[in-house]
Amino acid sequence: MALMTDPMTTSRGILKLISESVSAADLAKASSTLELGYPRDAIFYALVAARDSGASVSSGVRELILTGISWPEDELKDITSTLKNIPLLAA
Repeated sequence: MALMTDPMTTSRGILKLISESVSAADLAKASSTLELGYPRDAIFYALVAARDSGASVSSGVRELILTGISWPEDELKDITSTLKNIPLLAA
């Protein structure tokens, strides 16, 4: 059974998890975008920041990104493509 929550709450959690490996300065665009009310865009910007800073993202965070948010098909392709360019965090 999947946990149902609103996209803003899910996005805040995802940004918090990504902030463990990406600096707050690098996540500034993602954070401000989330505060403006755009949770999916915020996640995308957080992933771009992770990719650009060379940070890794765990499989659990990846799963949360892909299943915790309802993505339009074109945005899901962008997210999946970006995730492919981010190293997987070793357990």
